[in-house]
Amino acid sequence: MLYSERQGITHPRVLTDISERFWMGVRALIDREIAECSFAQSYPDCCEDPGTQIIGVNRRLMSDDIAAHISDLAWPIEYEDIPNTMSCFDLLEFLYQRLSKVGSRSHHSYYRHEHLKFEAYARDDKRGEFEYEINQLLQRNGLAFEMARGEIKSLLPQPLVGMVQDIDSIRSGDSTLDKLLADACGLIQDRHPDQQQIALEKLWDVWERLKTVIDPKKTAFLNRLDIETDFIELIGAEARLLTEFGNNHQIRHAEVGKIPLANTETKQYFFFRLLILIHYILKIKR
Repeated sequence: MLYSERQGITHPRVLTDISERFWMGVRALIDREIAECSFAQSYPDCCEDPGTQIIGVNRRLMSDDIAAHISDLAWPIEYEDIPNTMSCFDLLEFLYQRLSKVGSRSHHSYYRHEHLKFEAYARDDKRGEFEYEINQLLQRNGLAFEMARGEIKSLLPQPLVGMVQDIDSIRSGDSTLDKLLADACGLIQDRHPDQQQIALEKLWDVWERLKTVIDPKKTAFLNRLDIETDFIELIGAEARLLTEFGNNHQIRHAEVGKIPLANTETKQYFFFRLLILIHYILKIKR
C-alpha cells in the first residue's frame, strides 16, 4: 500500500476505458515477466545441445500465439499505441493462463546461459503475483474492474455488493426464478457488453415470472405482499414505471419495433433499479 492510500486518498473506481498510464503499467509488467522468463515454459527457447532444456522465452512463438488469439492487438507491443480496453483485458487474461515460475537455474558454461527448471506448485504463486499487480494497476488508475482467478470482471457499485450477495441466499420457492436471478447477478459483473445484455434479459424474465409466482393473474400482485400502507403507493408506482419502460424498450435483442437502450450505462442503470425492487419484494415475501 502506498503512502497516499494509507492516508485514505484513493481514486474513485468509475472509469470503463483504459488510459495511457494504465497501459504503460501493463507494458512494464509484461516486459518484467518476459525478463524473468515467466512465459518460458509456455513458449520455450531451448538449448542447442540435445534435449529439451529451456533457456528463455521464444518471443516469436509468443508473438504468433498472441496474434492468433487477439487479432486486433499489435504485437510486439507498439509502445506509442494504446489498444482498446477489450483487447487489453483479453491480453491480460491470455497471459495469466500462460504464466509459470522459474524454480531453479543451472549454469551451462559452454553456451554461457542458464537452464531453467519449473515447479508445478509454483505456477499458482506466479499467477497470484500477476493478479495482484494487475489489480493494483486497476485500482490506482480508477478503473471499475478487478481480476479474480484470471478473469477481469466489472466491479459492482459498492452499495449493491451486499445486496447481490444477499440474493444468493434468498429462495423464492420457484427454482427456475432462483436460477434466472443467480445467472443475471453473475453475468452483470462480466466485462463484456453482450454478457451484460444477457443479464438484463434474464432479470426481465425474473421480474415477469416473480409477478406470476406471487399472483398467477398478475393483476394485483403487490396486494398479496405485506407492504406498509404508506409505502405501497411508492412501490406500486415504481413497479408500474419499470414495467412500462421495459415493455416499451428493446430488452431482448430479438424484439422489433421497440426503442433500443442507448448504451451500457443505461442498461446497467435499468438493471440495478429493477434488481433493487426485486430484492425488496423477495425479502418481504419470505
